[in-house]
Amino acid sequence: MVDLDPEYVAARGVLLDALEALADHREAIVLVGAQAVYLQTVPLPGYQPYTTDADLAINPSLLGPRPGLEEAMRRAGFRLKDEDTGHPEPGIWEARIRVAQRRDDLVVPVDLIVPEAVAPPGGRRGARLAGEHGRRAARRATGLEGALVDHSLIEVGALDEGDSRRTTVNVAGLAALLVAKLHKIGDRADRPDRLTDKDAGDVLRLFMSATSQDMTQRLIDLLEDARSAGATRAAIDRLDPLFGTPRSLGTQMAVRALAGVLDPATVQATCRTFAAQVLAALGGAG
Repeated sequence: MVDLDPEYVAARGVLLDALEALADHREAIVLVGAQAVYLQTVPLPGYQPYTTDADLAINPSLLGPRPGLEEAMRRAGFRLKDEDTGHPEPGIWEARIRVAQRRDDLVVPVDLIVPEAVAPPGGRRGARLAGEHGRRAARRATGLEGALVDHSLIEVGALDEGDSRRTTVNVAGLAALLVAKLHKIGDRADRPDRLTDKDAGDVLRLFMSATSQDMTQRLIDLLEDARSAGATRAAIDRLDPLFGTPRSLGTQMAVRALAGVLDPATVQATCRTFAAQVLAALGGAG
């Protein structure tokens, strides 16, 4: 078994803490982000999964009235980011934990995110959820709409040998994750300081874990649902600019992310071929 990074192991434990805290709202929650990618993609020898955060998409229409999201997260020991400064960040909940070989606490964020297409009106960053959930418990963002449509129940377990917890959670499917990653990379393309090569490495894992035919059909399903159609179309428009050529931004990021694991030519060919096949199939489907 591969020795996993202790911080990644700790982050999985914090994810389980959050899922336990939000158990009454399980139907409304979908795991997205890197942890969802790692649960569903082919492992690459020499490429160790790593993330120290967890992202949970929230479907407001499926939220129960109680407990309020903020109350549930606080009871589990989470606090809003920058709460101590008097300017808390909506939806970014943090847990502080001790990890071996670290002198300071590891801060593990759990983001509660309402996709923009289904977010209640009002508010710029915070999602103004009804009832006891409040205006700060979750934030709003574009790109995760696909998770409302493309998801399935998957069992998630702790990675720490001393933690036997396992639970089932809705996990975003490969197409929803691709849409989200294309938005994330595309939104930050003009801000190199905010780009992370690992995001493109995650896209490559998605390319290597699905056939282009299956990905195309999943994307068509997202295009046919009113909740996810707009975000999906915007993501598809970014696929060729980001991954269509060996010199595209996303392709170059993936090459760096997989340096020493996959030959650059293999990464470039995979990105170019997969993107071209999906776009050609979508053109034919349209």
